[in-house]
Amino acid sequence: MELKPGTISPHDLSRSMAAAMDYAFRNQWSRFMGGRPIPFGNSFLELLFVAVAQGVVRHMVENPDAFKVMIETLRVEDHVERIDATGVIPPPIGS
Repeated sequence: MELKPGTISPHDLSRSMAAAMDYAFRNQWSRFMGGRPIPFGNSFLELLFVAVAQGVVRHMVENPDAFKVMIETLRVEDHVERIDATGVIPPPIGS
């Protein structure tokens, strides 16, 4: 399975990290704000969540040594060699 941050252009949020963030935000907003409507548009939220998701996935892909996998039943510890990601993750600004 690959991580999918989501993209604005081309528009692809299906089964993405950005879509999961959007769902969680809307769910928590409704609970926390007592049913008051979100005061900003859907395109703003999509942009925000896609940007955050792409940043998280980029960080994970660029830092696989920061993750450890432990399989307790075998008492084996290993490290993550590669993190797969789908979707367009644009290069960092200035590169």
